[in-house]
Amino acid sequence: MDPPPGTQPTFAPQSGRHHTGARVRLQTKGFPLDAVGESHYQDALERICGGHNRDGHYFEVEAVMRREPANPHDPNAVSVWIEREIVGYLARDQAARVSGQMAEDGIDEAACEAQVVDGWRTNQYDEGHFGVRLAVPRWGWIDFGRSARFGKTRR
Repeated sequence: MDPPPGTQPTFAPQSGRHHTGARVRLQTKGFPLDAVGESHYQDALERICGGHNRDGHYFEVEAVMRREPANPHDPNAVSVWIEREIVGYLARDQAARVSGQMAEDGIDEAACEAQVVDGWRTNQYDEGHFGVRLAVPRWGWIDFGRSARFGKTRR
């Protein structure tokens, strides 16, 4: 989803390309995959964005998806991190797909482009929660740049 007309994406302070491992290569524009559970990480998202504002946010940042095979609730769990803070998870069905392919490719984490959205506040009683969208395909194969499926690094 793109920012509303007339709104330009902003970039989080301190955002940069720090991850040197696997990286998702999305063949199209946009942020098709939503993280879930962000309501539990609003404080972290507020720090990353610098707080709420009247119009909300469209911060473009680097996120890291991490497999959590020891997670007691779901052995396929994939957490989402921005600026070294956990900000959500992938939905259970998406986590199974992403975690499975990451395991197949021999990786435990992968970076991707992400967008932190919303976080608007018009007054002390009216505000929207922050959300996280990832530049990761919603279905099918994910290009991590090193697929075991092809036996070599893809370019």
